[in-house]
Amino acid sequence: MKVLRFFLVAGFMAFAITSCKKSNTPAPAKQVDVYISGGIQALNTINNAYIACYWKNGSIVKLSDSLTAALATGIAIDHNDVYVSGYHLQASNGNAKAVYWKNGKEVALTDGTAWATANAIAVDNGNVYAAGDIFYPLGKSVAAYWKNGALTVLTDGTANASISGITISNGNVYLAGTDGNDGKVWKNGVAITLNRAPTSYTAVNSIVVAGSDVYVGGYDGIYGAAYWKNNNPTYLTNNYASFTSGIAVDNDGIYVAGNINPVNQIGQPNVWVDDVQKPLQSGYSSTNIAYGVAASGQDIYVAAEFGTYAGYWRNGVAIVLSNYATANSIALVTH
Repeated sequence: MKVLRFFLVAGFMAFAITSCKKSNTPAPAKQVDVYISGGIQALNTINNAYIACYWKNGSIVKLSDSLTAALATGIAIDHNDVYVSGYHLQASNGNAKAVYWKNGKEVALTDGTAWATANAIAVDNGNVYAAGDIFYPLGKSVAAYWKNGALTVLTDGTANASISGITISNGNVYLAGTDGNDGKVWKNGVAITLNRAPTSYTAVNSIVVAGSDVYVGGYDGIYGAAYWKNNNPTYLTNNYASFTSGIAVDNDGIYVAGNINPVNQIGQPNVWVDDVQKPLQSGYSSTNIAYGVAASGQDIYVAAEFGTYAGYWRNGVAIVLSNYATANSIALVTH
């Protein structure tokens, strides 16, 4: 948020004196609110079902009850409103219903007759966009998104498809997802297939737009963890058993969260900063997983799971939120 300072000037001399003064008052430190979405297990219940939730600065906000399982998958903040995408299982038929929550109130995107999930969410000028997939009975999943509840289906159902990332830039809707063996970006409904080797396949899960550049994080079937800038791939590893899980871009760099999973070894979570790998450890578990990533100034935040704990890293320092919980996306609000 920009701070604007206005001066009331009375005459040239007053202006001259004011302009010669030098303030020794340090700029106030910016406050960062950290939001993490995910779920927490309802222990000692019949199904030990997950309750959809998010954490704000470590305090948990539950979005569902423990009667049927639910999970929060993405989070977006618009002014003072908190929007969370996810899904909620139905007791009647066991299908997942795609939903989002606005300030804790659930909004259904599908009716539960077909399995559906909302995997990501964005808000722009009061419009709410959620993206995910619908799995029709006896068919394949289709990639889809909803604008203010109105459904748009992006694929024809000949191959399994899904959307995992969404962002809005200058009124344009950008979606990242997978259609069969192809990672794709949709801009306003028009698909672009990401470059890959003929013998490979790709999957993408996150997207960000910076100026005129489109960045997509994902996976390549040969090289593993990768991201694409304007459809040009950068391979972060040469290990097919690795993947990325989130991407963020600002004036200071490109940040990619992901994991390297050597065969028969414990996986290694990482954040890559301008393609330089920075391993992450928690001290809470040997099985750590990095998910979404966000940056504020010089600080880098990575949503994470430390074994059974949900949490995040801030500049490589592990912060635990809850036990028997999962964390999968992150958003920051700086003020």
